[in-house]
Amino acid sequence: MKIQINKIVCCIIFSMLIITKSIAQLSPITFEPGAYGNTWTWTTFENATNLPTQIVANPNTSGINNSANVIKMTTLVTGNPWAGFESLHGAGIGTFSLNTTNCIVKLMVYKSVISDVGVKFATAAGASTGEIKVPNTKINQWEELTFDFSAQIGQASNINIDQIIIFPDFNARTTDNDCYIDNITLGAGMPVQNINVKFAVQNPDSTPVYVFGNWNNWNNFPGTPMLYNTAAARYEATLPFNAGTTIEYLFVNGIGTKEVLNATWACTNANSQYTNRLTVLGNTDTTLCNSWQSCNGCAATTINKNLIKAISYKITNNYLLFENIPNGYIDNIEIININGEKLYSSNKKIKSGEAININLKNNTLYIIKYRNEGLFYSFKTIINIF
Repeated sequence: MKIQINKIVCCIIFSMLIITKSIAQLSPITFEPGAYGNTWTWTTFENATNLPTQIVANPNTSGINNSANVIKMTTLVTGNPWAGFESLHGAGIGTFSLNTTNCIVKLMVYKSVISDVGVKFATAAGASTGEIKVPNTKINQWEELTFDFSAQIGQASNINIDQIIIFPDFNARTTDNDCYIDNITLGAGMPVQNINVKFAVQNPDSTPVYVFGNWNNWNNFPGTPMLYNTAAARYEATLPFNAGTTIEYLFVNGIGTKEVLNATWACTNANSQYTNRLTVLGNTDTTLCNSWQSCNGCAATTINKNLIKAISYKITNNYLLFENIPNGYIDNIEIININGEKLYSSNKKIKSGEAININLKNNTLYIIKYRNEGLFYSFKTIINIF
């Protein structure tokens, strides 16, 4: 009887070990003999001929990484920017869900080029919330990068993960690049702290305006609608984020065209193929305000209330007639309804006594924007049709 009890106890303990292993991620991944990653099945993808990865000697044992073995992938000119390598579903990293104990991924990278490094997780069904990309800032020396997945905790595609995917050189290439990765860890993140981010843009070329970003994995095009703030003369939308999150985003105009940015500009991700605005959020509420297709911050709004008051106008037979305009003329005029829809736009100079052919509704609130002597003005008014 005693022997049978011991057998039962042993079976229970063994079963508990199996269960514990199956619901935990295996980390750190160091590629050393007998350690995680060394004998795992790694498969390359989207890299033209898909040369296999190799476990090789550390190319540089000075600096922060003196380990013996690392994993190497050569990204090819003929490969796609998103070429990478991945562990085998159901093997290697184990099965786990993202939580506060494992949502911060760190890895060391050694490359001869500056480009994004991406990390992504996937479930057995292939579901994923997408990669997080962080660029290396050093070449020909080891650098540790951090990828914060805390904002993705609780999402369905990050429950029962069983695969890790690495994009070592996420960029269009002009050369074949040897990329070395080592010391991949999954650890605890900082306590989640929610902050509010107000996105704002001035001078879009077409309204309404939207803000479109990676927080929805670029899936809600054209993005979140922005409302016009008359006092500030800009379009705004406020969204919640976790503090410390790295975000990429663009503004989109009313005809569904994304603003065009230059990858050499400091406010961008420096990716020549997918040039987005890039910001690392702090720990407090913030406003991100720029002029359309520019890294320039929003200009201060100058309102000459006396000038606005002095302009008189009326509607007659579907015409907006400007009866009196001080200082001679106005130009760059726009008329927008309360929903942010641009009803009229013209760069033509309008002088006193001139009229605009436009059909407006009686007793309805409109926003009128115009320029006078180099200054922009914006105000709300209720049109009264005479």
